[in-house]
Amino acid sequence: MFEIRYQILSKNFSCGERISRESLHYYMFLGNIQFLGGDRQISMNWEWIPIFDFAYCVREISLALNNLQFGNEYFEFTENSEIITFSKDNSILTIKTSFSSVILEVKFDAFKSEVANFYNSIYEKIELDLKIKLSSIL
Repeated sequence: MFEIRYQILSKNFSCGERISRESLHYYMFLGNIQFLGGDRQISMNWEWIPIFDFAYCVREISLALNNLQFGNEYFEFTENSEIITFSKDNSILTIKTSFSSVILEVKFDAFKSEVANFYNSIYEKIELDLKIKLSSIL
């Protein structure tokens, strides 16, 4: 089992404001992220993570690893020097970070499914909050 939880703490927009792609990716919808696998958890409770950008990047990582039997992808936070490493070995994905001793091992299919759900959930929430279609920005 694998789960991604998030908490949006700051939306950083006002009604009528023109939303740019850059704003959406880096300055809006800031909060916390947790990865849960079994009884283990990697927490990123820093309150400043751009949730949409994180979801977008992790989805790209999932897509990049999808057709590989073995491979590594990395997420590097631009706000600090921390890194998340995603390593695929056949059907198992290992998630390690530079900021936690916790290592998660999950089935890649569970990861891929949860990442898609996470991205779609964020995408729909932002469209509802902004009352616009994100396709007009992205």
